Amino acid sequence: MQEEENKKGFSGLSTLESHVEPIKADETPKVRKVEPSETSSRSSSNSAAPPQVSVVVPSKPTPPIFIFIRQYWLLIGIGLFIAYAALTDSTNTPSSLTESIPNYGSGQTLSSSEIYYCLAEAARIDANRSTMNTNDDFSVNRFNRSIDNYNGRCSSYRYKQSAMGSATKALNENRYSIEAQGRSRM
Repeated sequence: MQEEENKKGFSGLSTLESHVEPIKADETPKVRKVEPSETSSRSSSNSAAPPQVSVVVPSKPTPPIFIFIRQYWLLIGIGLFIAYAALTDSTNTPSSLTESIPNYGSGQTLSSSEIYYCLAEAARIDANRSTMNTNDDFSVNRFNRSIDNYNGRCSSYRYKQSAMGSATKALNENRYSIEAQGRSRM
């Protein structure tokens, strides 16, 4: 025995040997087949069957801006509509309205451009009245002709309320330049 203890190298490994018996092929466990009807009844009754394995796929996180838009889409839409309406109103100013001289006659339905001419001509006549030289026959005759022209075209007319509103707004925006035109008449 002492000789076995003094063995060195690989020869000393023989003492560490263990005896393992081989597995016999006949002793494999038998697995019983399960019918599909049994699995549904087994899952409904809390049996010891292992739970189904689910695969969790990590999702890409949603950026915060999309979460905000998804939550407040109605308020964002209303805000955009109000901004659009405000920009449309400010860019569509009646100051781009040009004067159109209406035909002679009374009782006509005038467009906003023709109403704008009548309102502007009345403002020019009033401004001209304050600067007119009443001692000069030429100035008086010219002033009287402008009043006759105004009366023949603008003394009696019909209009739509929206046309009058846009013409009045355009007149108010351009009042100083129109009155300056009237004061410059001789």
